[in-house]
Amino acid sequence: MRKHTLLFALSVAFALAACSMPPYNEQLSLAQVTRSKLGEPVNRIGPVYANLDPSAQENQFYFLPTRDDPENSGGFLAATTSYGLRVWYLADYSAGLESSWSIDLDNGSDTTFNFLLEAIESSMAGYYFLSLTRNLPNDLRTISSMSPASVSQYSTAISLSSAPLVAGMDAVGASVFPDSTTGTDPLYFLGYGGGASSYYECAGQTSISGFASIVTGPGTILGGLVPLGLSSAFYFHDPLHDKSYLSYPSGSGYVSCSWTWDTDNYLTAASGFQLLGGIDGPIDAVLSTGQLLSFENGRCTVYSGAGAKLYDFPLGSLKFCYERWDPVDGRFELFFSLAYWLWGRDEKSDQLYVEVYSIPTTSLSSLK
Repeated sequence: MRKHTLLFALSVAFALAACSMPPYNEQLSLAQVTRSKLGEPVNRIGPVYANLDPSAQENQFYFLPTRDDPENSGGFLAATTSYGLRVWYLADYSAGLESSWSIDLDNGSDTTFNFLLEAIESSMAGYYFLSLTRNLPNDLRTISSMSPASVSQYSTAISLSSAPLVAGMDAVGASVFPDSTTGTDPLYFLGYGGGASSYYECAGQTSISGFASIVTGPGTILGGLVPLGLSSAFYFHDPLHDKSYLSYPSGSGYVSCSWTWDTDNYLTAASGFQLLGGIDGPIDAVLSTGQLLSFENGRCTVYSGAGAKLYDFPLGSLKFCYERWDPVDGRFELFFSLAYWLWGRDEKSDQLYVEVYSIPTTSLSSLK
């Protein structure tokens, strides 16, 4: 038995004296298959004590480490709720959940959870992440905290004076690319409207005061592949390959497509539109290698940039967090997290444990 597996088993055994886990959790079982291939966690948090309402045991919890220093810092615990999403900041030391700041993000509708949470880099000491609340027009929001116990919130509509074409536009999707520099990350978003029935791609930089240096490409109807007025979708721009990707629900499935947009010559119209018919589910992530990830039914399926299936592997309760450039090792790395609860009994507190894993992007195929 590997050392980290033994330590994990012992910690669970001791905690079970005062807490209980479900008799069988299929998602945790699936996570263990891939977890054993990821090796030792690069960061652990917990136990984090809480006294949650019993109904909270039905919520889906996941963890996003801060992007500046995911191996030594805290991060954000998110839980789906009946009204939308609740997010806590967790420090990298054991603390009670009640002592951490939290925010609530109202859902865009009564039936769907349309939120994209993305940790972003900052050039100042603090904890930051980007929240795009979809189905709520013009709501790109940066939420920052200088202390685990307090939070300040900065919100900006997409319409900025530096990009007059963006005024009046609705957010369709947004993405953050893991730049090979530290301090900030490139931000891209797809907007619709702006006084015309067109889609616009916009590029900028993340910052603690919003989104800086916004530039806007020419309007396009995306080659006629995308219906007008789309309000909620996955959008990602890859500046290394000048490729943009869009994935949106249609009927009982999804439609995915790609095209070329050169942000160095951002006024040049997009071109090369193509449908990615080989992708069965949604696109959920785009990697620096140009590969596409889709998460469905507890598995991660990896596709080529052209939409051809390459392989898959189980995820279960593991959460894919993001891709990040490691300036020390000089490579892109993928981060995963596992957040699990030991539910209290006999008036004992609930206990949360978080583990963060990383793997070089070029080694992703080792998980299959």
